[in-house]
Amino acid sequence: MLLAGKTAQGALSIVYLALAARTLGVMEFGTLIILNGLVVAVSEIARFDSWQVVLRYGTPALESGDRARLHEVLRFTLLLDALGAAIGLAVVVGGLSLALQIFDVPASLEQPARLFSLSVAFLISTGGANGILRLLDRFDLIAWQTTVAPVIRVLGTIFLFASGGGLESFLLLWLGATVIGRCVLHVLAWRELYRRALLIGFGDNCKSSFAHDGSVWRFVFGTSANATLGVVDKHAGLLAVGWLIGPVAAGLYRAALHLADVLIKPSRGFLMPAIYPELARLTARGDVEARGQMVWRTLMVVGAASLVVLAVLSVFGDALIAVVFGPGFEQAYGVMVFLAAAGAINSCVFPLEPLLISIGRVRVTVLSRVVSVAAYLVLLFMLTRDAGLTGAGIASAGYAFVRGGLLFWFARAHLHAGRS
Repeated sequence: MLLAGKTAQGALSIVYLALAARTLGVMEFGTLIILNGLVVAVSEIARFDSWQVVLRYGTPALESGDRARLHEVLRFTLLLDALGAAIGLAVVVGGLSLALQIFDVPASLEQPARLFSLSVAFLISTGGANGILRLLDRFDLIAWQTTVAPVIRVLGTIFLFASGGGLESFLLLWLGATVIGRCVLHVLAWRELYRRALLIGFGDNCKSSFAHDGSVWRFVFGTSANATLGVVDKHAGLLAVGWLIGPVAAGLYRAALHLADVLIKPSRGFLMPAIYPELARLTARGDVEARGQMVWRTLMVVGAASLVVLAVLSVFGDALIAVVFGPGFEQAYGVMVFLAAAGAINSCVFPLEPLLISIGRVRVTVLSRVVSVAAYLVLLFMLTRDAGLTGAGIASAGYAFVRGGLLFWFARAHLHAGRS
């Protein structure tokens, strides 16, 4: 189900990005990508990973039928989402003008960009809702919901392509799609709780000892720090290219990254949401052998598929870029190959992080991020400055290699049972 949803999302995003590139041209398309990258990066830095709290503490409560405990977890995640949204809005409102100057965005776009930046609150506030649907095994609803915003963007982009819409119109379109898509996610999650009678007594007692548990806050800050460092993996390359080289290069980088996402999205987009609750359940039951077997099988299958896709992109990628994005984007091929290699490595080792988190080893996941991010930032600055777009791709591949090796080292003892 998640595969179908993410496949549809990927196909739709190719359509609206390709049409946007052809409508706006390389320069304005790059500006659009930079503004969107800034908003998404802030949302991922400011938010708490509340969906992981839902799975980590909501799973045993749901399994044991402890509705009061489940309510405590859900109220706590609502608080985390509201706090994260407030922080994100404060950052974008206070820092947008400076960011526009750094990335050479025209001053005439400040007001449309400020309006567009309000989408950060909607991007942040749905972590708990996402966790609820994962907890209740409603991946069919997640799959359906992931197509809402892309469908709106495709329909709107077709209209703008036909009417010759400008950059401001695209900003409004992407804002509206985000707002509607995230509101739908909230409705689906809380409707599912209501349908299963899990909201009975939800507001009876708002006092809770859960929020005063130090171990809960350590888990929250640990997983959130790990996710924040993960923003580097997804956004630092784009923003660094936009800063050091300019909007045109940022547009080329985004085109390359979108095609390389064919390797990254299957693991990050639908396998990661599916494997977290399963690992949480197996850990709660103490089934160490089944947990290890699941991780090993996933490593083998995803790794083999990633190598095949990497080979296809390496051979046919230049032609694919020309067909999808049109004239002016051919220079994206070199960086795309290295981004695809990074995606292949990330896909091969992706089950290791949820494995470590499910058994409570959050600190080592953060440590692996810190070390690999430090190496990546050094490589990114040096190689992008000296080798341009291709250098940014090489830095991403190096980051993936370092982090993958560290994760495997930390997880090796917990994989042994699955091989016996």
